Amino acid sequence: MNFSEIFSDALKYPTKNILKLVILGILCFIPIIPVLCISVLHGPNNINLDDLTIGLGLLTIILFIVIYLFIFGYLFSITKNTVENNDEHPEFKFIDNFVDGIKLVVVQFVYFIIPSIISLILGIVIAGSNANAISSLTSNLNNTTDMSAFLSSNTGLITPILIFLVISAIVYVLFALLSIIAIGRFAKTESLGSAFQIKEICNKIASIGIIKYVGLIIVMYIIALLVVCISGIFNMVPFIGIIISAVIIDPYVYVFVSRVIGLIYNEGESEAISKPVEFTD
Repeated sequence: MNFSEIFSDALKYPTKNILKLVILGILCFIPIIPVLCISVLHGPNNINLDDLTIGLGLLTIILFIVIYLFIFGYLFSITKNTVENNDEHPEFKFIDNFVDGIKLVVVQFVYFIIPSIISLILGIVIAGSNANAISSLTSNLNNTTDMSAFLSSNTGLITPILIFLVISAIVYVLFALLSIIAIGRFAKTESLGSAFQIKEICNKIASIGIIKYVGLIIVMYIIALLVVCISGIFNMVPFIGIIISAVIIDPYVYVFVSRVIGLIYNEGESEAISKPVEFTD
C-alpha cells in the first residue's frame, strides 16, 4: 500500500462502526464526569467542596486508570485485527481488553523508561562536568537585572545544554520508532516477549524501508495532531464542547492511530516477502 491508500483506509476506518466509536467515546468521557460535577457544584453557588473535591478527585483517578487500561486494550485489539487483515471493528471484551491494556502499558513503559534513564545519566554527566558554571548560574539568576548581559555571560552552558537536548531527542525518537513496530509484533504473535526482540523489529523496519517508515509515522502524527487541535478548539466550549471532544473526536484519533500501526506492520509483512532484509548479529 502507498501513503494515500494507508491513510485513506485509516481515516475511514473509525466511521465504519459508529456505534462502537460512540461507545468508546462514552468510555473516554466517564473519567471526566466527576470533574464536571465539581465545576457545576462549585461554580455558581460557590459551595465549599473541599472534602467532596478530594473524593471526586480520587474517583477520577481510579476511573481513569481502570477505563483507560480497558481502552488501551481495545485499541490494541484494533491493531491486532488489522495485522490479521480483518477490517471489522473488534468486540468489546472487558477482561481480555483490560489485560491487554496492562500488557501494552508494560511495553510502552519499557520503551520509554530506557531513553529516560539514558537522558538522566547524560544529564548527570553534563551537570557534573559543568558544576562550576551551573553553580554560578544559580547564584546569579536572582541577582541579574540585565537578561541579555546575563545570557551572554553564561554562553559556556549553551553547548552542553544543546548536546543534552539533541542526544535526548534522538534517543527518544529512536525508541518511539521501535515501540510502534513492537506493538505490531505483539499484536501479530500475542507474545509479550516478541515486543522486545530488537533484531526482528529492526528487520521489520528495514523491510519497509527506513525513509518510508519514518515518513509514515510523521504523516500519522501530523494528521493526529491536526485532529487533536480541533479537539482543543471544542474543549474551549464549556460542557457541550468538552462532551463532543471526548465522545467523538478523541476516540476517532485513538482508533485512527491504532489502525495505522496495524497497516504499517502489514506493509512490512508485504515488503519483507518481496525484498527480505535482515540484520545479522
